[in-house]
Amino acid sequence: MLLARGASESENKSMIDKLNEALEELQSLSVRFRLKWTGDEEISKWNTCYVPNISKSYVELPTVGPVLWSQVEWFEVETVQRKYRGRLVKDELIDWLSQIEEILKSRNLQFEKQEQVIRILVNCAQGD
Repeated sequence: MLLARGASESENKSMIDKLNEALEELQSLSVRFRLKWTGDEEISKWNTCYVPNISKSYVELPTVGPVLWSQVEWFEVETVQRKYRGRLVKDELIDWLSQIEEILKSRNLQFEKQEQVIRILVNCAQGD
């Protein structure tokens, strides 16, 4: 089970729900995702979608998973979307930073901004 530091079991369950809800909403923005989990030294490749899992205890991307939330260290979301417009025209850049921050803050999820990426901190320490 995902155990946030100092949180009760019921608070942790709601945190998992909040993470899943946020990722489903973020997917509607056409942003890319990647994650780092304890079972792999490598960071996953960028993915254009999040795969909703029937069991909310797992997270899945097209190239990773399913992975238990308790094994996820962090989840990253690109804040800028590049839209291809043609060979002779520069790509259109869509900045989703404010919308992403609003989605995460509305669910009281911890995150860090790193250039054009937001890292969602998944507190998965067990027994702390």
